[in-house]
Amino acid sequence: MPLTETSVSVRGVAPPSQKRTVTTFLFALIPLSLAFDFKGAVGGNVIQYIMAGTNIMAFVVLVLMSTARLPRRGATAILLYVWLVFALFGTLGALLSSVPADQYIRVIFPFLLFAEGLLVAWSAGKRGLSTNLVEWMFRGAVLSLVFTLVWGFVSTGMSVHEIRYQIVSPLFPFLVAYVGYELIIARTHRVRAAFLLAISIIVVAISVTRGFLLSLFVPIIAMILAWVMNLLRGRMAVPNAIRVGLLAAILIALLGATLLQTVAPDVLLRWDRRSLGAENSVTLYTRVAAAMDQWQQILRSPESALLGRGFGNSYHYSGLLLPQIAPGGVSQRDAATPKWFPGEFMWVSMLYYGGLVVGTIVCLLLAYVALRSVKMLAALLAQPTRRDTLLLRVAWVTSLGNLGFLGLTVTANPFVTRVSALYWGLCVGLCLCKIPLRKDRSNAVTHFQRSDSDHAHSLPVRGSV
Repeated sequence: MPLTETSVSVRGVAPPSQKRTVTTFLFALIPLSLAFDFKGAVGGNVIQYIMAGTNIMAFVVLVLMSTARLPRRGATAILLYVWLVFALFGTLGALLSSVPADQYIRVIFPFLLFAEGLLVAWSAGKRGLSTNLVEWMFRGAVLSLVFTLVWGFVSTGMSVHEIRYQIVSPLFPFLVAYVGYELIIARTHRVRAAFLLAISIIVVAISVTRGFLLSLFVPIIAMILAWVMNLLRGRMAVPNAIRVGLLAAILIALLGATLLQTVAPDVLLRWDRRSLGAENSVTLYTRVAAAMDQWQQILRSPESALLGRGFGNSYHYSGLLLPQIAPGGVSQRDAATPKWFPGEFMWVSMLYYGGLVVGTIVCLLLAYVALRSVKMLAALLAQPTRRDTLLLRVAWVTSLGNLGFLGLTVTANPFVTRVSALYWGLCVGLCLCKIPLRKDRSNAVTHFQRSDSDHAHSLPVRGSV
């Protein structure tokens, strides 16, 4: 028997099929490793350390098994390397500001997870496993929905009339994007999608967290904008998905308000107070007051303007807005209390951590990715059919998921929790690496399909054609 490359067994080297199985397992483990993450009141506990350790271990093993080089060109490479420079500047700023090590680690870790998400998404695309990754992201989001709801009530001991953000999953934007795609665009698994969407909306309604509503409105607005872009370009985009989506949103809002008025009228009153009453102004001004103090610290010295104040550095509410936040029960002492967690207004926090130059570049790159997502939605809406294929599922879900997380950046910073930062990085990575736009009207994702050519080896996704 002649010796060939396939007939020779090398001791210590796993066969390709076994290696691919391990790689697929790692792509499942990485999004699932942080599914039970939550926004703790103070510090962390054992479960969070175990999740973080599992995630780091899976990522390190994936890197060691990888034979591909890091991305060297394109938007993915630019964002990744700028992000690493941003992390370096934030680290130098923390050293110069003598930030405590525990605060630094807890704040920088979600930002590193975002970079991990970029690399994992890029690696999944190179291996033709992007659809498997998205499917496991969905399962992780479902686990997060159930766990956060149960854990929020158990850990706080609050009733349904008192509970707030503690019961809302950080992965709400991605989960809504996935089930919204199944329910409205693909029209597959409608019962499952409707059930998960209803649970998600009910949880947000009970928690009275307005920030998560933006993760609903931003993708809807983006869809409308994408349709308008197609009309201006002369493309006869089919607006049925937009009409159905808007109608569904209106019906959900009406049914939700009716249900709340019947079952828990006090929750509806809380929404009224937080949206139209004095609480609305106080909440707005506390976010502005925190951003103002961060901005004042940035301009304190040339070093702070260049390098930023560093990850984990403390800030407080600016005293200039004390008259506006005092009606909410915020005393002068409370306003002066140091806060080291990421500010809820993400865009100023980027400048606060990485400096004016690098922080601004990072913000511009994130805005660019949002524009890419809108352009991809326009290309997808221009498709002549609404077939649910593996590749179209990735394109729809990651574009809508990226825009959903972007909606949180104004009032609920995605980098406050670890799992939301990881998932946002995964969505951004898949949007950049795997969905390059084409001007071909008849097939806007031709290049995307070609770049995922070895996808035939990946696992099938349920409900796909």
